[in-house]
Amino acid sequence: MKRKGLFLFLFLVLVFVFCFNQINNADTFSHLKAGQLIWQTGQIPYHDVFSFTAPGAPWIPHEWLAEVVFFGVQQVFGFWGLIAFVAGIAALTFFVLFSIARARGAELFISFLTLFVVGAASFSFWVPRPQIFVFLFSALLLYLLERYRDEPKSSYLWQSLLIILVWANTNASVALGILIIGLFFFGIAARDGRWSPAVTRLGKALLGAILLSFLNPGTYHAFTYGITILPELRTLMVYEWQPILAYWSGWDTRWYVAEIAAAAVFLSWRLGAEREDRDRTWLVLVLGASVMPFLAARYLAYWAIFAAAPLAWTLSHALRNTHIAERFSPKRRRAALVLACGGLLIVRVATLPSQYIDGTALPVAAADFLAQNHARGNLFNVYNQGGYLLWRLSPDVKIAMDGRSEVYLGQPTKDYETILKGGPAADALISQYHIAYFMFPYDPAFLGNEQTLLADLSDHGWQLVWWDDGAVIFARDDAQNQALIRQYALHYVGPFINPTDITGANAKPAAAEIDALMTRAPQSTVVAQYAEDFLASHKLKP
Repeated sequence: MKRKGLFLFLFLVLVFVFCFNQINNADTFSHLKAGQLIWQTGQIPYHDVFSFTAPGAPWIPHEWLAEVVFFGVQQVFGFWGLIAFVAGIAALTFFVLFSIARARGAELFISFLTLFVVGAASFSFWVPRPQIFVFLFSALLLYLLERYRDEPKSSYLWQSLLIILVWANTNASVALGILIIGLFFFGIAARDGRWSPAVTRLGKALLGAILLSFLNPGTYHAFTYGITILPELRTLMVYEWQPILAYWSGWDTRWYVAEIAAAAVFLSWRLGAEREDRDRTWLVLVLGASVMPFLAARYLAYWAIFAAAPLAWTLSHALRNTHIAERFSPKRRRAALVLACGGLLIVRVATLPSQYIDGTALPVAAADFLAQNHARGNLFNVYNQGGYLLWRLSPDVKIAMDGRSEVYLGQPTKDYETILKGGPAADALISQYHIAYFMFPYDPAFLGNEQTLLADLSDHGWQLVWWDDGAVIFARDDAQNQALIRQYALHYVGPFINPTDITGANAKPAAAEIDALMTRAPQSTVVAQYAEDFLASHKLKP
C-alpha cells in the first residue's frame, strides 16, 4: 500500500509540473482585473467600465467567483503562486480521475499511463482561466455519481448539488454539469428498470440542480451565453473557438485527432458491446466529448477529462488475461513506471518557464512603456492583447477590445473591424473615438495585412514610438503626446524600414535610434537582429 501511495504521489507531481504553465493568454488578466474590481467595490459588475468602444454595455458576470479567487490568490502569493494554484487544481482533478478508474478495476500501471497520455491533451489548457474549475467540477461530479450508482447515499447528491451551485457562479458551462447528472439519472433508471428510490432521489437532485443553476448574477444567461457570443466569435475568428481540424497542419493536432478516433472506436466496443464493461452512460459521455473538439479546439481538454478514466479501466480489463500482461511482472511494471515518471520529470523540470508571463505573446514591455510615460486616453488594440492591457493600464487608458465577448456585440465589433481595414471610414471612427494610441502585435503576417491602416496612420502624422518582439505602438501627433514623440519617435528605423536600405545622411541618426531602442528593449531579439543587420551593412565613421 505504501508503495502504491508513493507511485501515486510521483504521478501527481508529474501532472503538477506539466500543468505549471507560463501565462500567455490575455484573458487571464481580464479575469484578474474583474476580480480586482469586485474586491475593491464589493459589487459584481453588470456593465463595461474598461473600454471606449462599448462603455456601459451589458457585461454578463458569469465567472465572477473564479475571478475573485484568482485575484485573491495572485494578491497573496503572486503570479508564481497563481500558476502553482492552477497546477494544484490539475493534480487534484487527475487524482479524482485516478480514483474513478481504480474503483472500476483499472490496473495501477495502466491507470498512470492512460491518464498521462490522454491527459496530455489538456495540459496546455491549465492556465488561470475559469475553465480549470469546470474540469475539476466535471471530474468530481463523475466521481460522486459513480459512487451513488454503486451505493445510493443521499450525501453524494447533496455534494453534487453544492458543486452545481458553485459551478453556476464560476462559468456559464453549468449546463454541462446538469447534463452529466441527467445522463446518470437515465442510466440508473434503465438499469433498475423501474422507478426505484435511488432513481427518485436522483430525479429530485436533477430538478434541484436545474433550479440552483439560476442562482447566479446572470440567471438564465448561464444557459444562453454561448449562443449570445457566437456572432462575435465568428466575426473575429477567435482561434480557440475554431474546430480542431482548422489546425490540421500541426503534428500535435494530427496526434490528438488520431487519439480521439482510436479511443472512440475502442470505447464503443468495450462500453457498448463488451459485457464486462458495458456502460451506456459513460459511452454517451465519451462519444459526446469526442465530437466536441471538432466544434471548437478549446473542448479538447474536456475530451481528455471524460475519456481518461474509462480508457484506463477498459484497457486494464481487456489486457488482464492476455499474453501481454503475463510478460510484465508487477516488479517490471513498477520499474518501468519509475523510469518513465523519472524521465518525464527530468525533461519537464528542465523546460519549466523562467518567467511567469510570455513577453512575446503578450505586450508586457510595450504596456510598461505606456505606463511609465503616463499615457492617458484611448488605445486601439487587437482582440487577443486587450485583457493584458486592461490589467496593466486601466483606468488611465481605455481599450478597444478584450475577451469579454458579450460586451462588444454588434456595433463595437463592427467598428473594430472597420478601423482595422483602414480608409475614410476608419479615419472617421478614429476621430470619433478620440484614439490616442495604436498598439499592434509585432507579427509580420498581421502587419502585412494592415497596410492600408498603417499607410493612413503615416499620412496623418502618427509616430512610431515603440517596437519590440511583442508589439509596435503608434502615438497621435498632438499636444498630449509631444513629449513622448520628441523623446521616443522612430524616424529612421523600424519594422517597416529595411536596415540595408538606410543610406547616406540617415545612417548616423538611424544608428542613434537603434542604440536607444536596444536600451529601452534590451531583451528584444528582433531589435537585436535589426541592429546586427544594420551594422553588417554599414561602416560608420566615428
